[in-house]
Amino acid sequence: MPPTVKVKASDSAVKKRREDDARRVLDEFGDLLPGCRLLCFFDDEDCQEFKLIMGQGNRAFHRPITDNTPFAGWPEYITGSIFVDDPASFLFKRMFDHVIYLHGSTCADRVGMTMSFAHELQHVIQRVKVPKLLAANGLFRYLPKTLLQSVEFQWSDIPTEREARAVAKGIAVSLHGSEAVSELLRQRASTTNDPIELADLRFIQELDTSTPYLLKDETLALFARFKDHRPEFESLIEEFKFNPDFEAVDLDSFMPPVVDSKQ
Repeated sequence: MPPTVKVKASDSAVKKRREDDARRVLDEFGDLLPGCRLLCFFDDEDCQEFKLIMGQGNRAFHRPITDNTPFAGWPEYITGSIFVDDPASFLFKRMFDHVIYLHGSTCADRVGMTMSFAHELQHVIQRVKVPKLLAANGLFRYLPKTLLQSVEFQWSDIPTEREARAVAKGIAVSLHGSEAVSELLRQRASTTNDPIELADLRFIQELDTSTPYLLKDETLALFARFKDHRPEFESLIEEFKFNPDFEAVDLDSFMPPVVDSKQ
């Protein structure tokens, strides 16, 4: 099943252009995209509820959804695209298993929209094709901030994020040209004082998208950097034991337990 593209826009020309740009990005992925029920929603405004949850700097996100997914705070115009009235059962039927959402401010810039959309599409691929790697990578987001700061850790150090950034930049360069991508990154850098975002923008600017990247090897290498902090990972896994996003994590596969040689 090909992804479904929905663009919310009052201007028909804007709507058509964003639909076309979205499909060009999808075409860049070709057969790499999994055949899952995916809704790609392009808003013409910023959803403040999403920004409250994910931060004011959030541009887009991907979420897998199930019948148990809470949708409190989601705009009706989005949930109305996810669920349809089923006359046979008199219930609302869920039509999608994954959602990619882009804020209106993200869609306002064609290059920025391309990069954010491609980034989230790569996360969909990771979710479907390498869920254990994605789940393991996700743990690093929740390590104590003091620990992450002590090793000068950046989001781009997370292999699944690094891969998504590389794919997004490569597709944006393919569709819009390297100068347009560099200019977008320069503009973003000029409008933020956040050192984390500035470091990330510099990383993307310097990123060589032609270099082969082995996601599993890089994930193992990252865990090796934190080999002395297994207890912190064990605590996170215990904390998230009822969270479906992390149920696939087998810590021993990435960080073998230390064997006491005295035993």
